[in-house]
Amino acid sequence: MLRSLTLPSIALLVALAMAAAYDLVRERPLNVILLTVESWRADSVLEEHMPHLLLESGPHGLQFTNHRTVSAWTAPNTIALLSGFSPFEQNAHTRGYSIPAELDTVSEQFARGGWQVTGLQSFMLIDLFKNLGLEIDSGADIKHWLASRARDRQPFYLWYHYLPTHLPYQRQFGSHEGLYVPPADEVESDPALASRIEAVATKPVIPAGSVEFEASDRRWVESEYLGGVRDFDEWFAEFWRFYRRIGLDGNTILVVTADHGEELLERGNVGHASTTHVGHLHEEIVRVPLFIWMPKDLLDVPPGSVFEHQTDHAMIAGMLKRLVGLEDAGSPRSSGGKPDWLPPSDDVWFALTSAAGFAEPDPERVNRFVAAASKGSAKVQVEVDDGQIVGVAGWNLRDDPGEVSPVPAPDETFQQLLALLEDKIASLPKRESDRDETNVGTDALAPRWEHPRIVGQVRYADIAGEAYLQWSGDADASHILEYEAGSGFLTLDGTIEVDGTRYDFGEIGKSYWSTWIVPYRQVRFRVRPRGGGQWSEWLELEFAK
Repeated sequence: MLRSLTLPSIALLVALAMAAAYDLVRERPLNVILLTVESWRADSVLEEHMPHLLLESGPHGLQFTNHRTVSAWTAPNTIALLSGFSPFEQNAHTRGYSIPAELDTVSEQFARGGWQVTGLQSFMLIDLFKNLGLEIDSGADIKHWLASRARDRQPFYLWYHYLPTHLPYQRQFGSHEGLYVPPADEVESDPALASRIEAVATKPVIPAGSVEFEASDRRWVESEYLGGVRDFDEWFAEFWRFYRRIGLDGNTILVVTADHGEELLERGNVGHASTTHVGHLHEEIVRVPLFIWMPKDLLDVPPGSVFEHQTDHAMIAGMLKRLVGLEDAGSPRSSGGKPDWLPPSDDVWFALTSAAGFAEPDPERVNRFVAAASKGSAKVQVEVDDGQIVGVAGWNLRDDPGEVSPVPAPDETFQQLLALLEDKIASLPKRESDRDETNVGTDALAPRWEHPRIVGQVRYADIAGEAYLQWSGDADASHILEYEAGSGFLTLDGTIEVDGTRYDFGEIGKSYWSTWIVPYRQVRFRVRPRGGGQWSEWLELEFAK
């Protein structure tokens, strides 16, 4: 029988099998991939820095050039993308916070609708990303994960965060032609300059005042940052070819945007709220790229179209609901040059950030905020302390796109924006602290540490593949895990609520360990039952490469 199969008949069978597989894939709901890029500014999207994105993949998708974030650090922005709720509604203002469980997030609606809603990175395990319907497959390689699910019957919604564009700026494999590098002899003869260059190349956070930058530093700081952007362009080029090769371009909506932008000395600092600790909502922080790709039969505008109308992070979740059919949008069409599947955006854009983002000095008492609103070319930013507006500034973005000179006499539009911000700030939900400092109320023994068995210095080889903490106690009870990390300007502390007696950090890559953990140098942990009881002894660790 096998001998009777000719080459044409074999080719026909293969073609029929491929067609059947394709029909099977398209019969199921569309997949969604949300790819967020760390600290990616809109003004970096130029052919000289991102030729692959703009010339290879861009012509197949849609570009939105008037897109803004809704906060100044990662968590509130990604929560908005996934949930559809703005930072004024999320109440997720620093570490230890979560979006309220009673809010019905769009990502949870996807999960209930049958999508596998997944994140692949260990940082997604923290409290900030709870109540979003996310399953965390920590440590899974994105290509392997996608390849294994490309033709599954169950659709997926994957969130992946590209991290290497975060401080410290470390060029890897992209082209660095045309980027400025300070002359070696100039660096050698100027120890202060050498120290500033080293800070940008080695520190994951640079709090305001910790490094005395000079105005002339902007040229090389920007070049170091753009080196990382070019690295992302190389990474995305490889990802895009893989994405098309396994057929995801025929059954998947791909959204590529940033968590937020990045200050490059416009206000004297390098970074964003969580790294400078003086967060703001100026355009270099909130203007970010947005690209969307979808199957050709879903496109109702020409591929490569560029849209200039106002969009922001809080509208993306609703857009995805409409595209996949979770919300009936009728037949896709375009009107006025704008796709009908885009939810209507408000005339006014709003944003809110805590002053220090993830690094707030006291997570239980977040009092300092910055809020902003804009309409047309008018923009207002306010500083808030303990619920009261203590500073106001406004700009005409048409005449002053860099927000250098505040408007001396605000007109009616500015006053309207200020009134809207006052209402939003007055209605911010208050967070009730559930911190219990007592050691009374139970006779239970203090927990004892069971893992790690190493104390003192910990190297990457000691934790690779088993980054977790474990202690004795009731495995069915909740516990409070307290931590204190770093010293001086590089300090972080807080608490994590843990169900059971084990806390997994997920799989930590060697580069992540060296770049974002080792600089803290030391950490200590203690744990106790959530309802009260005795604290464990401090578990003290020192980090080394």
